[in-house]
Amino acid sequence: VDVEQYLEKRGVSSEAYSSLSDRDWDLLGVPFFSKAFAAWHDSAKSGTNTPIFDIVVDQYLQRESTKLVDPHIGPLLKPEELKSLFSEVAEMMHLSGEREIDQRDLIDCAQQVLLSDALDLSRPGLSKRLPSLCGLDADSDRTKQGKFSFSHEIMFDCFLSLNLQRKFASTTDHRRLGSVFEKGKIHPAVFDWLVEREFIGAQQVLDHFAGLSGKSTSMRTNIGALWGSALRRNKGRA
Repeated sequence: VDVEQYLEKRGVSSEAYSSLSDRDWDLLGVPFFSKAFAAWHDSAKSGTNTPIFDIVVDQYLQRESTKLVDPHIGPLLKPEELKSLFSEVAEMMHLSGEREIDQRDLIDCAQQVLLSDALDLSRPGLSKRLPSLCGLDADSDRTKQGKFSFSHEIMFDCFLSLNLQRKFASTTDHRRLGSVFEKGKIHPAVFDWLVEREFIGAQQVLDHFAGLSGKSTSMRTNIGALWGSALRRNKGRA
C-alpha cells in the first residue's frame, strides 16, 4: 500500500501498475526501484511495453556505473559489464550457499567478465573501487572480514535470474546448469523473470532434466518451480 501511495504522489497513473504481478510489487518494494519506475513513467518511454524488471534493473545499472568513473580514464565498467559482474557474483553466492562474497572472489568475477588475468593492468584502479559499489553492502562486521553482499535479497534474485537467462539462451552445457539447480532452493521469482525472456530455452532445459534419475531434493524443487513458471507463462499448457 505504501508503494501505491508513493506512485500516486509521483503522478503515476493507476493503469501503469494495475496489472503488476506480485513479483513486480516485490521489486517496487525497494525504494530505488519504485523511484526508478516513477522516473521511467515520467519519461517518453512510458508508452512502451517494457517489463518492469528491465526498467528498474537497467536504471539501477546506469546509476551504479556512474560511481565507477575515473576522472582521467572515464568509466571503469560500462552498464552491460556491470550487469555481467553482478550476475557472476550472484551465481558464485548461490553455489557457495552464502549471500556474501569476499574481495578476492569479487575481483575474480570482474576478471572473468573482462577476460583479463590482470585487472589492474586492463582497468587501472578498478580493483580498489569494486568493494565500494553501492550495489554491494558492507556493514561494519562484514568489512572487518572483507565480506560483501547485495543490499537487498531481491537484487540477488534479479541478478541470479539474469545469470540463468544467459545460460538458458546460449549454453548446451547442462552439467553446469545442473550444478546451479543442485545448490539449494532458488526463489520462484527468479524463474518467473527467466521464462518471460527465455521461454524456449526453459522448455529445452525442462526436457533435458525430465529424463534424469536420482535427482536431489534441491534439483526436484527447482525443476518444479521452473515448470510452474513455464505453465503460468504459457497459460497452463505444458
